[in-house]
Amino acid sequence: MSHGPLDMFSNIIQMVACEDRLYRMQIKTPDMEPEELLPVIFWMHGGGFTTGASMDRTFLHGGNMARTGNVVFVGINHRLNVLGFLDLSQYSDEFRYSGNVGMLDLVFGLEWVRENIEQFGGDPDNITTVGQSGGASKATALMAMPAAEGLFHQAVLLSGGSHQITRTTETSQGQATSTLEILGIDPEDVYDILDVPFDTLLAAATEAGGGFGPVVDGYIIPTGSIEMSSHVPVMAGTVFSEMTTNTSPKVMPLHPDRESFIATYLSLPTEQVLERLAATHGDNAERLLELFREAYPDHPDGAALYVHDRNAPAGNFRPFSILGPHNDAGGTSFMYIQAFSYPAFESIGFIHTLGDLPFWFNNVEIIPVLVAGQELEAFYIADLMSGALTRFAHTGNPSQPGYEWEPWTAENGAVMVFDVESGVRHHHDDEFLRFRRENRID
Repeated sequence: MSHGPLDMFSNIIQMVACEDRLYRMQIKTPDMEPEELLPVIFWMHGGGFTTGASMDRTFLHGGNMARTGNVVFVGINHRLNVLGFLDLSQYSDEFRYSGNVGMLDLVFGLEWVRENIEQFGGDPDNITTVGQSGGASKATALMAMPAAEGLFHQAVLLSGGSHQITRTTETSQGQATSTLEILGIDPEDVYDILDVPFDTLLAAATEAGGGFGPVVDGYIIPTGSIEMSSHVPVMAGTVFSEMTTNTSPKVMPLHPDRESFIATYLSLPTEQVLERLAATHGDNAERLLELFREAYPDHPDGAALYVHDRNAPAGNFRPFSILGPHNDAGGTSFMYIQAFSYPAFESIGFIHTLGDLPFWFNNVEIIPVLVAGQELEAFYIADLMSGALTRFAHTGNPSQPGYEWEPWTAENGAVMVFDVESGVRHHHDDEFLRFRRENRID
């Protein structure tokens, strides 16, 4: 089997290999010996580039997805934070790639899958990377790495990702310099860092600032742009609210505790909703609420306070900022929004991570309390969402019988809305989002 562009990097990847990087890899398969090899889902967890694990939550178990979608599921672990992204390249050639070894672990994992997945019934020539939040950023980082070229064939970005990696060697090496100073290690004695306890090392690097993540080093990641992977079909989107329930203090009702907030914020009377919209949009509050109702007629007025702007030109959790450049480079894109909400929390279910992952993984059965009262709707939507993801892995198109999903372009604004009434809509909330952006008074 040809390795293609990976040949030039294979020795590097082996050289920086961490013997424990595949520790407790999660592999689920519906059939070890299928008549035809099955598509492979390569799952990368969230937590930024700092925390997390392949199955740090019970609803990230890949068994149901594998069984109902007829795919082989692989959940990967890799080096994170200071172990995966502390850039010591300025001190020794041995550390030349240290700023990106966390990403090279993922490449190594993809290599391992390519060489071994047939033993689990998987097709090494049909691998779909799937990441959520920070995992989606890992997926787009792979799209910017020549070492990963040819190792995956579709990419799914759930609530995250970026079309351009922006961490520079100036930032990453500056962090390393400050880390050594905090630890009291002279650069000439840089190897002393290998004896520093992990907790101490992490605390020092965190204090030094600069964050953790891949570095545009001109080699492992040449430019940081995903345009080199324009041939890879991409499916991307967000949940209804993402982080807005935590980051919009001006529109959040004041409650003594989170439980009180959860219990009432979407059942606010319309007058109170308008009061909170007026705090950020003045005399345009009524028009803003009208536009929200047109976009989401089945949702309570209070939800207008928390709609995430996936169409913003930049920032976290904005698929438009990824799919626009991807399409401009000739790529095929599919956009979605998960708008179904948990009845147990009076519609707060559409938040980052919890709002969609049980559905993509088809694991709603694990969260019975959250869907109590709308079990049938929740299970149906989970089948639909997980089915779309696995169909995308099978064919490069997430369409299913009765749910044709046309590729997104800036012109057609085609978005699959997963809700009690699911389906593709065109520019359905663009006017609401645009009006909200352009008329803020704060």
